[in-house]
Amino acid sequence: TIHTFCDIPFHPMEDFFQKSSSNTSLRRVPYFVGDPLCLSNPKKVKNNPEFQQTKNIMAKGEWLNQIVLLEPDLFYGVSLPFAMSAVNLKVVQASAVALSYGENFKAQERILPLGYLGTKLASIFVLFPIAMLHCVLLCFAGILRLPVIGKKVANLVPPGTGVPDSLCYVGSNSVYCKLNGKVDEADGDETGSPKLHTAYSYLCFEGDGGNSVTAQCVSEAALALVLNRDSLPERSEDGFGTPAEILGEALLQRFKKTKVRPVKIKTSVDAPIL
Repeated sequence: TIHTFCDIPFHPMEDFFQKSSSNTSLRRVPYFVGDPLCLSNPKKVKNNPEFQQTKNIMAKGEWLNQIVLLEPDLFYGVSLPFAMSAVNLKVVQASAVALSYGENFKAQERILPLGYLGTKLASIFVLFPIAMLHCVLLCFAGILRLPVIGKKVANLVPPGTGVPDSLCYVGSNSVYCKLNGKVDEADGDETGSPKLHTAYSYLCFEGDGGNSVTAQCVSEAALALVLNRDSLPERSEDGFGTPAEILGEALLQRFKKTKVRPVKIKTSVDAPIL
């Protein structure tokens, strides 16, 4: 993860300024480490001016994702931005466009330093120490991005090293998703306005998230491409697609039915799972 972070391309001039045939101007909403839709169809989406407002909304969400937040669903416990959110959100946002989540879609990817239960129990009382931890991590991230010095620091932990195998298989990795969205007017409230619904999903993997779980996701995705071919789209429009767009339900079913490390998956609408 450290070396991946060092290699993330960073072009501040392109992120903060936009060029036209006649001039260069400041973006209304600067991009956070690249175009929010850099993984979308280049002709129909990425370079299409009609998606600029969607990009602005997504970029704003990416910037807001970088601050310390209090989570109302967790008794106002404290969450931090996930280290790889700058990359991961690009995948989610490409899926949002491909699967028509709506032009106002924006996403955040958070991590709970104290875990789910610990965050609820600690509530707001650990805001200051976790905020200090966030500052330390930001300083470390800044060092990793420095020319020459960053690579030397990263090489203190050579690629391939990390959590011992003995620990990889005794841990677990949980993903808790919350999605807010409005439905059509047929389901509106007394005033006729669309009603706001909240959907929840919970996935629990066995093993360390950065090793065992990553390997499992890659392996199951490859198997889905080979063994579940009949249930997948013939091809994406531009020959490229995200896991949600191309694999979708087939991949989720493989997670649930695998005999190696089955994944627990729960979903709910308007009722929290945990």
